[in-house]
Amino acid sequence: MVMGAKNVIFLLFAKVYRRSVHIAPLLLSHPVVITMAIVVARGIDFAKKTCWYTVSDGTAAIFNLIGNLVLIPLLGARGAALSTDLSYVIVFAIESSVYVRLYPVNYSFKKAYTSIRIFTIVATLNSFIEKVSVGVLSSLIGLTLLILL
Repeated sequence: MVMGAKNVIFLLFAKVYRRSVHIAPLLLSHPVVITMAIVVARGIDFAKKTCWYTVSDGTAAIFNLIGNLVLIPLLGARGAALSTDLSYVIVFAIESSVYVRLYPVNYSFKKAYTSIRIFTIVATLNSFIEKVSVGVLSSLIGLTLLILL
């Protein structure tokens, strides 16, 4: 809902910040994905194998560095936001796969990964397509899909 209303929300900010309206959707995925990773990572804590946090965060940091080196020259701040977004998805993917191995509980992550995909697609559309109608429509479709999921 925030992504669909981003243009209205950014009208409340000072004019110097309004240009960042197209970066915000990708940056919104950080709290969503990292919250999911924190919940999943409790299995790593229970198994007392916290060294896996270094692996997941280190892998994501390396990916983010490479992503920034490649995407910032091509896409500017949007490239940095996209690289950061995908880095947090990597943290979730590593920590959820380690969690399943270390603390086996019969959970399916299909809905979680589908939700992350939907959120990332909607955020990417809202960041790279500047038409307000596309942003609102993609946000409504994404919200509907998440509710149905």
